[in-house]
Amino acid sequence: MAAAKAMAEFAELLRSAPGVPVAGSRVGRKRPETGGDVPCVVLGLGEMEQSPAGIGRWIAARPQREDLWVETRGTRWSGLLAVEAWAAAGEAAAALADAVSRAVEESPELAARKGFLLLEEREAMSVDSVKLSDQTFASRAGLVYRMIHEQSTSQETGPGGIVELIHVDLDSEFGEHFDIRKP
Repeated sequence: MAAAKAMAEFAELLRSAPGVPVAGSRVGRKRPETGGDVPCVVLGLGEMEQSPAGIGRWIAARPQREDLWVETRGTRWSGLLAVEAWAAAGEAAAALADAVSRAVEESPELAARKGFLLLEEREAMSVDSVKLSDQTFASRAGLVYRMIHEQSTSQETGPGGIVELIHVDLDSEFGEHFDIRKP
């Protein structure tokens, strides 16, 4: 699912942002199984909706040189991004969740460069204790973000660009219409 790219970009944002006290390798989709797996930050997606960016996914077309155009198309994903901050003790899990919240709040430019048009904290959940598979306990604090993430790709097109035909219908008393074709 292409929406997973939004989650990967959020993970990269946390790895790049200062002040998140967890190793970058411990930010991702995998929940802790043993006490040795904490601290970590676990990410998940929910209520995801896909829509085209631009007009019919077409964002831009620009000439690269006389015989080459570059076309950019995009997709927009909106939904919820869940963040679980895991640690050995409740205070540490709460502090890790606070660090994630601050990193997002203080890095709007970085979030924008990662494709986020909106990254808004909606809910902070209380700390709870969870029994892991090795029979130890870990604490988890949760955050939920409302997000809109745009992904775009560019590709080169031939010398004529991407427009082959423009058809125009004028809604007037004369009922005019005409076509403009590429020579």
